[in-house]
Amino acid sequence: MSDFRYTVGVIRIPFQQPPVGAGPISSRFSSHVRWTTGMEVGCGLCGTTCLLRFVGEPDSVSQWDSPTPFKQVMIDHSCRLVPSGQWGRLWESEENMNLVKICTALIASTWLLAGVASAQNPAILLREDDTLGPVGHTIGGFGESQTNNVGGFAVDVVTDNGTSFLEHFWGFPMAGGTGAILQSSNVTVGNFLITAYEPYFGYADNGSLATSPSLTNTTTMTTGIDSCWVDLTPVLNEGDNPITEPQLVNRSNSRPAMIQTTGEPVWIGRLNDMGGTDVGSRLYRGAGHTVVLRDGVPAPAPLLTNISLNGIGSDFRFSAAGTHYIAEIETNLPIAVNNFMVIDGAIATTCTGTLIGEGELIPVESGGLPGEVWDNFDTLGINENGDFMIVGDTFASSPNDEFVSLNGTIVLREGDVIMDLAGGMHILAGSIDYACMNEQGDILVAWNNDLTDEVLILNGVVILAQGDEVDWDNDGVLDPGFTLDCIRGTTSGGISARSGGMVTVYAQVEVNNPLVMGKREGLLAMELVPPPALSPACVFEFADLCNGNGDQLGCGVCPCGNYAPSGTIGGCVNRSGYATRLYASGDTSTSLPTGPGTTTDLRFHLDGAPPLTFGVLVSGDAVAPTGPMNFCTPLNSGIPGIDRDGLRCAVMNTFRHGGRSANAMGEVNDASGPSRVWGGEAQPHGGIFTQGGFTAGQTRYFQVTHREDPAFVCGFSLNTSQAVEVTFTP
Repeated sequence: MSDFRYTVGVIRIPFQQPPVGAGPISSRFSSHVRWTTGMEVGCGLCGTTCLLRFVGEPDSVSQWDSPTPFKQVMIDHSCRLVPSGQWGRLWESEENMNLVKICTALIASTWLLAGVASAQNPAILLREDDTLGPVGHTIGGFGESQTNNVGGFAVDVVTDNGTSFLEHFWGFPMAGGTGAILQSSNVTVGNFLITAYEPYFGYADNGSLATSPSLTNTTTMTTGIDSCWVDLTPVLNEGDNPITEPQLVNRSNSRPAMIQTTGEPVWIGRLNDMGGTDVGSRLYRGAGHTVVLRDGVPAPAPLLTNISLNGIGSDFRFSAAGTHYIAEIETNLPIAVNNFMVIDGAIATTCTGTLIGEGELIPVESGGLPGEVWDNFDTLGINENGDFMIVGDTFASSPNDEFVSLNGTIVLREGDVIMDLAGGMHILAGSIDYACMNEQGDILVAWNNDLTDEVLILNGVVILAQGDEVDWDNDGVLDPGFTLDCIRGTTSGGISARSGGMVTVYAQVEVNNPLVMGKREGLLAMELVPPPALSPACVFEFADLCNGNGDQLGCGVCPCGNYAPSGTIGGCVNRSGYATRLYASGDTSTSLPTGPGTTTDLRFHLDGAPPLTFGVLVSGDAVAPTGPMNFCTPLNSGIPGIDRDGLRCAVMNTFRHGGRSANAMGEVNDASGPSRVWGGEAQPHGGIFTQGGFTAGQTRYFQVTHREDPAFVCGFSLNTSQAVEVTFTP
C-alpha cells in the first residue's frame, strides 16, 4: 500500500511505475511491487488545496500522463480527496485507501516541530541490579506492565538475594506519584501463603491490583493453588464453586485484568464438574463471577457452529469503564478458519461488514491486499468509544503479513515506510513484539525488526530505535554510551492516557552499559506530545443502490414486507434472517494486463446469503425502475420481483458473469473453489471488463440473484442482493 507519513513541510509518497502497456498513472498509482520515483505533497490542513510535484524521473516519460510536473487536488473537511479532472482517479484506486490519512500526515508535519521540542529524554526508572525489597535483594528482571486511566503505572519485578527470589508489583497509582512496591510474594493472608504471581495483572484507577497468585494453604499444605485476587482479597480460588455456577468447580484462573474506573477484576476461569470432567472456560467479571463469555455454546451469528471447549482466547481487553470488550474465540470449524474476534458478544466486522476471523477476506477498503485473508490474532485493545485494535498476521507473503488494525482497517503493516522524530525513514519488517492502545486511541507498538533496528512506534511515528541514547540514571540528561540495544518482552509495554496533551510510554529494554562492558535490563519511560492518532477510515469507491431496507420513500418495496433494518446495505431479508450484500473492490481500469495471475482488477464478494446457496452475478446498464414518469426512478430503488423474495435492480442489456456457491456462512469470498470471488484473483482471468466487453467511461450496475427456499420468506425460490454501481476507467 502507499504510505503517507510524517516529514516536515512535505510528504513523500512512493509509487510504482506502471508497466509497459498499462493505463495512465492516474489509475495505476501503487507501491505494491517497487518504487521507481516519488511525489511531494505540500499542503495545509483539511479543506485546503494541495500541490503535487514529481520527484525523480520515470524510466519512460511516455508512460506518464502528466504534461506538467505540478497538479492540484482538493482535500475536503472529512479528509477525503475531491477529484479534480482526470486526477480524480488517482485518489480512487483500490491500492490507495490510505490516502484518507493524508490530512493526518499533514497535521503530523506540524506536530514534528512541536513534538520533538516537548519530548523528554527516554529515562530509565528501574535498572537490573538496583536494590529493591528486603535487604540484599536486587532486581533480576521485569515482567508485564500496566497503566491505569489516571496516569498510574505498575510493573512486575523479580528480585533475588542470591539464594531466594521474590516477585513484586512496583509503581505509582496516579500521574506524578513516587514509585514504590505495591505488593509482594511470600506474604501470608489468612491461611494462604502467596508464593508467586502470574506475570499478567490489572491496575485500577484507585490503585487496586487484580492478580493471579499461586498459593499454598498453610492448613492443608496444598500447594500451587491457582487463584484470582484483588489486592489481598480472594475473588476465586482453585477448588471454589463459582457463585454463578455453584454446581461446578474452579480448576484454574489466568490473565487477570481490571475495569479501571470501577476496580472490577476480569479474568479467564476454567472449570470442572463435580466428577472432575473438564467443562470449559469462562470470561468472568467482578467479585460476583458474572459470566461475560463462555465456551461450548453456539458462536454468535452468522457462524453456524459452537465455541470450542476452552475456546476463549487468553488475550482479551475491556474498555476503561467496562462498556465494551474484545476477545478471541476458537470455534469447531476447520482449524485454518476457526478463530474469530468477538466484540460485545457479536462477531467483529470490518467497515464493509465482512467478518474478522481466520480465513475471512480483508476488503481492500480496509487495507487488504488482493485476495488477502486474516490469519492469526495476537494483541487486542478497545476503548469506551468502541474503537478496537487488533494486531496479528494475515495470510500474505511474509514481507507484508504483520499488521496493526484499527476498527477492522489495517493502519500499519510490514513493508510500510514510516518516519522517526528526526525525519529519518524506517521500513517495517519482521514481527511485532507487543502493542497497546489508550482511551484516546493512541497506539504504541514495539516492532522487533526494522531491517536493522528494533523500534518503538507511537501512532505511526518511530519515537525510539536501537542505538538511541538513554538517560540511564534518570537525571534528565542523556548518558553517552548508554544506548538502546533491544526492546524486550511480548506484553511489557504501556501507554498512559493523555494528560495536558502529553502521554507517557513505557517499555522494558536492554541497554548497552559501558560501565560493565555489557548489557543491562531497564524500565524505560518517555513523555511526549503524541502524533495524531492513526486513521481507521475506510475508503468506499462504489455506490450501493436498491437496498431492501424500506428507506426509499415508498419505493424499493420488498415483496412481502421482508425489509432489512433501516440503514442496512443489502437486499431484502432472506431465509437466514439477513440481507444479502454484494461488495465491489479493486481497480476499475480497462487497461489492466490480462491473463492468469491478474490480482488487482475489479472483484465482487458476497455475504449474508443463505448458507450453501447458489447465486449468479448479473450486470445491467440501468437500475429499475427506468420509466421517466415513475417517481421512484430517480431513487434507483428497484422494483419488487414477481418471481423472487427480493428486488429486481440491474436491468437493460443484462449480462451474466457466472455462478458461485456460498460457503456455510453465506459468503462468497475465496480466491479459488466454488465460493471464489467474481473477478480479481479468481475468474475470469481477463477481468470483469473483458468478459463483459465493457469500455472506459461505461457505468454498469451489478447484482446477485441467488436461490431461496420457497418454504420461507415470501414463498418464491429466488432472492437478491442490492445493486453496486461501477464506472470503468481508462
